[in-house]
Amino acid sequence: PFGEEYEYRYVMENPLISRALQDIMGMDEGISVYGETGDFRYVFAVQNGGAPMLRDLSTDKSLTFRVGYEPANWLKLVGSVHSTGNVSSGGDRMSAIWFGGGLFQSIGSDAARFFEIDLGQLDATFSWDGGWFRSTVGRADYDDTDPFADNRRAMDYYSFEAVHYLSPKLNA
Repeated sequence: PFGEEYEYRYVMENPLISRALQDIMGMDEGISVYGETGDFRYVFAVQNGGAPMLRDLSTDKSLTFRVGYEPANWLKLVGSVHSTGNVSSGGDRMSAIWFGGGLFQSIGSDAARFFEIDLGQLDATFSWDGGWFRSTVGRADYDDTDPFADNRRAMDYYSFEAVHYLSPKLNA
């Protein structure tokens, strides 16, 4: 439950759709609590964090929190944070998080027992009759337990999209 891209990407309705970099997604066992109060919507999830289905090779869990604020029907603001927790480099090998065309995985030596990804993202949508403007700004931080090298990485990403429907099946 991270970011807003999945709320707008209707693959079944648009076969030409492709995933944006910020379409951070994945399948992972866990539990989520969600709801809304007034103009706010929220989701909190605790999940395994690693890629193997139905197995958890690390006692550390991934945590996700997203809160959205919609003060008017034309404005939506959303903030998301996520931590994979310690993902086992030798067991899980990959996180359950899809980012930019692949799953996060260890980039350290074989001596790195665990790696962790921390993500933060802000989304804003401005809507009008027949269109919208969306923007996303985010950051992913990688770290691992490699005793031989400092493999820390920081990845900043952003996107901007403006769409206006000229007719029901034609947009610009």
